[in-house]
Amino acid sequence: MKTNFNNKRAPRKTSRSPKNESDLAVYTFHLRFERAADVALETSGYWFDAKGRLLDGTDTIDGKLSLALTAPELRCGRLLIAPISTGGVHAHRVRAEDLFAYDAFEPQALFDPGLRYQILPEIPEVVWRFWLMSRGFVLPRPRPARIAIQSW
Repeated sequence: MKTNFNNKRAPRKTSRSPKNESDLAVYTFHLRFERAADVALETSGYWFDAKGRLLDGTDTIDGKLSLALTAPELRCGRLLIAPISTGGVHAHRVRAEDLFAYDAFEPQALFDPGLRYQILPEIPEVVWRFWLMSRGFVLPRPRPARIAIQSW
């Protein structure tokens, strides 16, 4: 048995270690489009740090965008949503200026690193309708129906 000579309580051991601020975590952002509740529009989201470097980017899936970020990156970065989809190789060269040339939308929101699921402010109707008209923005393609072949 160990003796505590300072007569102080020994720190309690826990199975959970304190969370490191530099650990990557997956944050999911729910995109909403003003007056388009029943339509999921295809977009891409890109996260930039305060210096303008691309940290992560991907296409939205079912109106959700999942990005791997650290807590400081979430607090100090910026999210840009654009009506374009870029390939994996090209995505590493995307700059914020390039996305703004494609009329990217930057939601004005404060993000809480304690929440893994963030609901974004609605993308205004004038913005996404402009994407539809000027950028050839496409709606998700309907899946082809399977036709059963019947024998005679």
